[in-house]
Amino acid sequence: MKFYEIFICFVLCLYSSLGVAQTSVIFINPGFVANNPTGPFWQNVSTVMGAAAKDLDIALKIHYANRDHIQMKKLVLDALNESPDFLVLVDEKSAVTKLLLSSPPSKTKIYFLLNTPTSVDLERLTRKGFNVVGSVIADNTHVGKALITSLIEKAKQSKGTIIALYGDTSTQASILRERGMLSVINRQHGLKLRERLYANWSELEAYRLTHGLAQRYPDLSIVWAANDAMAAGADRALNQLGIREKVAIGGINWDPQIEQLDISFGGHFMLGAYALIELINLQDQGSLVSPHKELPIFVPYNEDYQKLLHAIYLKQIDTINFRVFTNSADSTLPFNMNTIRLEFEKNF
Repeated sequence: MKFYEIFICFVLCLYSSLGVAQTSVIFINPGFVANNPTGPFWQNVSTVMGAAAKDLDIALKIHYANRDHIQMKKLVLDALNESPDFLVLVDEKSAVTKLLLSSPPSKTKIYFLLNTPTSVDLERLTRKGFNVVGSVIADNTHVGKALITSLIEKAKQSKGTIIALYGDTSTQASILRERGMLSVINRQHGLKLRERLYANWSELEAYRLTHGLAQRYPDLSIVWAANDAMAAGADRALNQLGIREKVAIGGINWDPQIEQLDISFGGHFMLGAYALIELINLQDQGSLVSPHKELPIFVPYNEDYQKLLHAIYLKQIDTINFRVFTNSADSTLPFNMNTIRLEFEKNF
């Protein structure tokens, strides 16, 4: 063997033994690590992100705030001190923005997921010295509109009462879903929106509210809920009252109670994986052409998605190769629920 061949073999062996440093990402998950009254949505986000991280060779750490904003602030500050390559944050109720604006600047690249700062706050964060490289949100206005439209079709009534159950007063997703719903309701003449209540994303609070309201409005026709947990609470209340079959109920998330509802829109739990894909694209390209995106990810649940959803709950989605959605793939696939489902089923 010639000298240069020996040298190349030596270099390759050394490179292999040392390995290549993985991209480090910390995700501060605002939800609960275990089952809770608001549903398993944030657990599903983590499951999908974990699967994507393996495909993308990302060293991913996930910390849960358990719906405690004080705990979330501590986790964010701890993560900034740890200095990962990227920090993925959810700006629920603008709590993260407020924290960062009152904290020392950091070189850690920040990517916002599902709830993002306003354009004004993004500029303020940049001036403060934070490196916000991008964000992704779901098409929440559209899904609010699509959900109420579908419920009106299912109710098949020209008159009656509608009850809307919102998540909270300040979370971006809740506000935009409400906006979409109202854009349809305001054009209705027979069906009337009688109550708009905040149930804090909770099955139990939605159950209590619906149980009382259904007796106040005997012509109740539709319950529109900003998530499936609240829709399931309404379903439980109306079943106890013996009037469930008279009311169309729908929500958002694709929670396990999905079969109890008349309709559920979902898919946005996949955006955690999309965030990681964008971070890899950023590393490969140096910048993102369109760093702040709103993706049309929501689709109504049907049996085509049954196997995929079941696999997510079992944490068995390794058949999805998330690398095919990166810009470096030989033939980059569009990131939507249909292509994700087909990629899953291809090797299922």
